[in-house]
Amino acid sequence: MFTFAFAVFFLFITPGPGVLSAAGVGSAYGYRKGVRYFIGLFIGTNIVSLAVISGLASIMMSNPPMRALFCSHRLDICFISPSASPFPATGSPS
Repeated sequence: MFTFAFAVFFLFITPGPGVLSAAGVGSAYGYRKGVRYFIGLFIGTNIVSLAVISGLASIMMSNPPMRALFCSHRLDICFISPSASPFPATGSPS
């Protein structure tokens, strides 16, 4: 039980990827875009949590075509999204 409590303690005190990415977006693009990013992160996390809690995720993943759709979306996130620009170009370089 001590090792579990020890692990939980460190999981509570370390920042996760959402916190670090929100800080990065806020510092790179400013307060307003950082707040918009944080709100989207908050809403998206809660939608996924509600899908998992309600059992909707297990129902959707038991359907093979739906599973293929989710896997292809994850591949898109892994390979295409990191190379994309987060915001469109403004026209003139600064």
